[in-house]
Amino acid sequence: MFVFPAETYRVAMKHVTFGDKSLLMDDEAADTLLEYARLIGDASAADSVTLTAIGPDGNTIEAGILLNTSTNLIVESTNS
Repeated sequence: MFVFPAETYRVAMKHVTFGDKSLLMDDEAADTLLEYARLIGDASAADSVTLTAIGPDGNTIEAGILLNTSTNLIVESTNS
């Protein structure tokens, strides 16, 4: 059986903190979420998004996030 090296599957991740929850998301999803939140704020609008993430317990989850003018997100790089 052939096994691919771990580097083949390495995906850069970022911590996304929303309220009191901190989730791990791939870089593209985290950066897109942050940019979309900025656009929603600029437009004084609201929307919800659902993204796949890794929860605090290490399990894969679907996270629903409400974005509006008062949304506070922190996106941090990680070594994961």
